[in-house]
Amino acid sequence: METNEALKRTLMSVAEKAIEQLVLSMQELTEGDLQELEQQIMVQIMVLGRNCLEQILEHQAKREGSAARREGSCGHRQRAGQDASETPLDAAGSDDDPSSLLPVSEKA
Repeated sequence: METNEALKRTLMSVAEKAIEQLVLSMQELTEGDLQELEQQIMVQIMVLGRNCLEQILEHQAKREGSAARREGSCGHRQRAGQDASETPLDAAGSDDDPSSLLPVSEKA
């Protein structure tokens, strides 16, 4: 996996926080309660994994940039044609209104 220094620092800080949280939760356990200790360790491992995955995905999204921001050969930003917010109209009216497709005599 290709990482850079900023991502490494972020992942290290996430891991340090998770270990600190684990140590704090272990201090509250009674001595000899191995099942509760195992449960606390598994919970903290899952939290650490989720947080690391979130950081990696955020880093990749920032690095790749938005897919909608494309440039043409002239250097200007291109806009996606699918982002049109207006509904298309035909000669009879709106495509969303089925009554507009009926003949005039049947609309009444």
